[in-house]
Amino acid sequence: MSDVIGDPIDIIASGPTAPDRSTYCDAQRILRKRLSKYKIPESIWRTIERGCRGELEETPKPGDEDLEEILNIVIASSIDSLKEMRKKSIEKGYNTMILSNAIEGKAREVGEVFAGIARSIATLGEPLKPPAILLASGETTVEVRGSGVGGRNQELALSASTKLDRCPECLVASLGSDGVDGVSPAAGGVGDWLVCRDAESMGIDIEKHLEENDSYTALSKLGRSIYTGYTGVNVGDLMVIAVGKSN
Repeated sequence: MSDVIGDPIDIIASGPTAPDRSTYCDAQRILRKRLSKYKIPESIWRTIERGCRGELEETPKPGDEDLEEILNIVIASSIDSLKEMRKKSIEKGYNTMILSNAIEGKAREVGEVFAGIARSIATLGEPLKPPAILLASGETTVEVRGSGVGGRNQELALSASTKLDRCPECLVASLGSDGVDGVSPAAGGVGDWLVCRDAESMGIDIEKHLEENDSYTALSKLGRSIYTGYTGVNVGDLMVIAVGKSN
């Protein structure tokens, strides 16, 4: 089961039964670029150097005879989830499309982009006429600056909410399919046009929570956290842009 964008067999679960194109020298080159910022134990560095000199055996590479009889099959991935979500959404009467199964980038920036797409649907009827749902999956990243509690899905949703305050028909949600988002007990969160208004009335500074990577604290207080519990399945993060009809 794949939680990796593009479903590369050698990356999924570290690809224990697939050929590995990476080498000790690749690791050495990357670490040399990063040593000014990250420290690694001397024992690991010595092992990598020995491997780069050919003193240690590499992992099996493409064409290795030990892997000739092995067949790897992806039995489930995010696109399977998106197709089922699309089916259910259409049944409920929404104009629906799959936007992408390869969403990447900083969670805060992706959230703002998703909010912009929602506003476009609400005001222009593009790329779909409301009521509409756009579905996506992928894996965003968080630049950790603070010491708060949160995760990439909740940071995406909270960030989106800052751009939805004038779009009462709009909603952006994101969650981890495994039921876990970052270091929080939530799977993800929801951003909508009332988040900023509710936050102001409760004395919650959304921008401060975003800067502290504290999206869970804010969303849980606002009642916008999504809890599923651990699902036992991981096909990446699932994202929804929903726009209802204006009154």
